[in-house]
Amino acid sequence: MRADRFRRRIATLGDLTEAIAEARSKRLTAGFFGVCGLSLVVGFVEVALAAHEGLSTTAIVFGGAAALTILFSLLETALALRPKVNTAARARAAMRVVMVVMFIGLAAAAVHQAIADVPTRHVAFWLACGGTFACAAALLLPWTVGEAAAATLPAFLVWLVLLFVVPNGSIDPFGRLALGVAGVVVAAVPMWLGFLNQRRWEEDDERAALSREVSHTRDELGRARIVHDAMFKPPLEDGPIEVSYRYDPLREIGGDFVHILRCPRTSRVTTTVIDVSGHGLAAALTVNRLFGELERVIAEAKGDVTPHMLLTQLNRYIHLTMSAHSMFATAACVQIDPFARTIRWVVAGHPPPLLRTKSGKVRRLDCTTLVLGAAPPEVFDTEEQTQPIEPGDCVIIYTDGAFEARCPLGKQFGLKRLEESVAFDPPPRDFPTFLANLVARHHEGRPDDDLLVVQITFKGGARMVVGGAA
Repeated sequence: MRADRFRRRIATLGDLTEAIAEARSKRLTAGFFGVCGLSLVVGFVEVALAAHEGLSTTAIVFGGAAALTILFSLLETALALRPKVNTAARARAAMRVVMVVMFIGLAAAAVHQAIADVPTRHVAFWLACGGTFACAAALLLPWTVGEAAAATLPAFLVWLVLLFVVPNGSIDPFGRLALGVAGVVVAAVPMWLGFLNQRRWEEDDERAALSREVSHTRDELGRARIVHDAMFKPPLEDGPIEVSYRYDPLREIGGDFVHILRCPRTSRVTTTVIDVSGHGLAAALTVNRLFGELERVIAEAKGDVTPHMLLTQLNRYIHLTMSAHSMFATAACVQIDPFARTIRWVVAGHPPPLLRTKSGKVRRLDCTTLVLGAAPPEVFDTEEQTQPIEPGDCVIIYTDGAFEARCPLGKQFGLKRLEESVAFDPPPRDFPTFLANLVARHHEGRPDDDLLVVQITFKGGARMVVGGAA
């Protein structure tokens, strides 16, 4: 189940931590039983050596070593198979097995060399056998440098002493010195393998720590998304004017925003789309501040506002509080009066909204003023525009994430193609979803900006509406 969650990229922090711990436990358990198996092999090799010597003192020495090795290995294996034995206990048992088996073999070699009638090289020969066993154990077990040193280094140090203490007429002093240097090199191999293991575990721990930070950040962004989404008023679905929208932020939260206001007294619907410079958390925090300013202006005007009033006040706020930090915003504010059947708009550096008539003709509502925050309040002029609107007409407001979306080859979706899509006949019932899907197919799941598409539809007729999105 956990592996399936990793394949589908929905694994949690707990899954990663458990997977790392489980991998270590499995490797240690497998390594422990592997070392016990190697120990049994060592014991049978000692049995073969005893059999080769026939009835002699040497046979007794190697036979005793074989018996001790096999019995100890079987005992540790039996103890480790108990149901309540944990991973830490198996780790300690593995270190005991390696250390004891190496000392038993070394003791047998030293005793045989000391009591032999002829000069022998069993202590020297132990380096090859003991070194191979130690390196194999270090490969099987997930030891750190310290654990590898604790399990193998004592036997190598004792061997180094015995090499120069136990009589051996077949090796001259220079040969013993060379063997000693070789022993130091061989003794370092298990510790080097332990170092590699330790690096691997440290990297796993770093990944787990990073995952904890990512998980914490994701949780924080999730809570921020709840607060951010609460600023978006619900779509208008009743009355003479309908407003719907589709918002796809590049990250959890973004810098695009739509504010919908229906005046309870006049039924005029004012839709304001804002696109703050930048992406992510900084842009979302800016949107939060602009939302508060919008609500203040609307509350002071008791809901009876105009595009000119809203964007003038927003420009003043951004210029005084944010322009020094290079934070600006584009905006498009469209207001439809169902009684007068007129549309009024101000576009401040924003991509031109598209007015689609019932007959299918598409017209741009061109930009009328500067980007918000770029000019001081005394020189900012909104140049509010007005024109008649007929039942069945709709206005599409969008952010630059719609037409600047690029395909994998780098080609933009383009404003012309966006206009052609809005002119599509017969028109879709839900333009925001229709356009968002076209853009998603164009960039093939690799967006590089927030996307917001708003549809304002004048259905005709007029009636007083109390409540709503005001």
